[in-house]
Amino acid sequence: MKKPTYRELEKRVRDLEHRLHQHEPGPCSPESKIFGEGISDREKMEEALKASEQSLSSVLNAVQDAIMVLDPELNIILANNTMEEWFKRGAAPLEGRKCYEAFHERKTPCDACPTIRALRTGKQEMIEISSQLDGSASGFFELFAFPMFGQEGGIKGVVEFARDVTARKRAQEEKARMQTKLQEAQRMQAIATLAGGIAHQFNNALASISLSIDLIRMDLPKDNPLLVHIKKMKSSTERMTHLTSQLLAYAEGGRYQTKIISTHEFVRNALPAVLHDLDSSVHVDTDLPPDTSSVKADVTQMQMVLSAVVHNAAESMESGGWIRVATRNEIIGESSAIGDLAPGPYVCLSVEDNGKGMEEEVLKRVFEPFFTTKFHGRGLGMPAVYGIIKGHDGCVVVDSEPGKGTRVRIYLPAVETKEKKPEVRERGPLKGAGTVLLIEDEALIMDVSRKVLERIGYRVLQAKTGREALRVCGNFKENIDLAVLDVVLPDMGGKEIYQSLMKERPGLKVLVCSGYSIDGPAQDILQAGAQWFIQKPFSLLELNRMLQDILRKP
Repeated sequence: MKKPTYRELEKRVRDLEHRLHQHEPGPCSPESKIFGEGISDREKMEEALKASEQSLSSVLNAVQDAIMVLDPELNIILANNTMEEWFKRGAAPLEGRKCYEAFHERKTPCDACPTIRALRTGKQEMIEISSQLDGSASGFFELFAFPMFGQEGGIKGVVEFARDVTARKRAQEEKARMQTKLQEAQRMQAIATLAGGIAHQFNNALASISLSIDLIRMDLPKDNPLLVHIKKMKSSTERMTHLTSQLLAYAEGGRYQTKIISTHEFVRNALPAVLHDLDSSVHVDTDLPPDTSSVKADVTQMQMVLSAVVHNAAESMESGGWIRVATRNEIIGESSAIGDLAPGPYVCLSVEDNGKGMEEEVLKRVFEPFFTTKFHGRGLGMPAVYGIIKGHDGCVVVDSEPGKGTRVRIYLPAVETKEKKPEVRERGPLKGAGTVLLIEDEALIMDVSRKVLERIGYRVLQAKTGREALRVCGNFKENIDLAVLDVVLPDMGGKEIYQSLMKERPGLKVLVCSGYSIDGPAQDILQAGAQWFIQKPFSLLELNRMLQDILRKP
């Protein structure tokens, strides 16, 4: 049997009351019997109505989402416990109050109210809202409004339904953040790959220029006036070498020779060379506690980092200002994560200035190569800093606002081992002896390298490919003292060539040579067993000293 609705029960109760007022029969009259039956029916109806209300209330309160019923005047007729817990303001119950008064403490309806739209359109409406739950952080909710229709077809009220979507919203935001971070990492990696390739090609070209200049120097007497111009050419070559080292640093190939250094001593010793060409109107002060931990880093690369950051700070000032360089120890935990750094002890090197600061759009591009806000300049300073520090397992954080200056924080893993003093060795004269197999596919580099080695006393065998190098090793009957192996060859990979050379000539000493840094493609050959590396471009003196060191070893 179908249960009567709330409205039907109300109507039946009113009918019974009407009958009661009409008849008012005596105790023994026939109407009295009818009245008694009416009273009995009314009691049953009231009990059924009460049971129906309790059942409806139990169902609504069991729902974990917020539900309420409003009349066309936006009065709250019914609200479940979840609605009370999530949105009620004050101690007064929700029933009988205007929704905008109870929830928003307003005197007029909300502008984007979905209930008003549902009353107007007769269709389901939905909006997303944010609200604070019990004094905690704001949550996100989907609020639906469903119109209720009477028997005559008119709208007699609206059911509002609110669902907590905070977890889903947070997950979507985190997914979007991670996707943005991944896209940024992929973009930076693509730029880094391009930068590394350009630097490699530059270094190959500079290698032939540098060695050619050394050959000219050897042919000219010391009082020749051309030496002045030769010196300028050499200086320009060194400047270009420095520029390509910045590109390689950005491409994460910047760690040449790392060692443990005292951070505060490094900054104290390196800073004077950085500051000598700053404008006198720029004041620099330091805060370098002696208890700052040591770090494992390449000194040359770290000098480049300090120079780039300090000069960027100075260039941000139009008419003088101050720069503060500081070091400190910092523990990074799970709750205080910075970039991609793993939890643990770090040293923070910070450079802060009161310059003009940067807009948000500029700040987003600060690590892009060749991006600069200056009229002149190469725009390689901060990208090189990014590559060097990332190559040292560190992180760079830049905070800046227009008119409020900039703060650059550089984080490097802290180490406890004390720095060892470098071993001082005597160098031999610019003279060599022995047979060298030169494996190089660049014709210009091959030609000038052969002439340089022969000039200082070496016998040189040449090979432009890996297979040609193996043929030379097989056909040459005398001893080969050393092979100079270029990493990138047209026919074979460097590692494959090295392993084949070892099979053909066990014990052959191999000097790996590359326009990339030691952390680049040369690593495969070094890990396969090669022990020596020299990076292009190199001078005649550097090459000869390296060869002498290798040939001295048993």
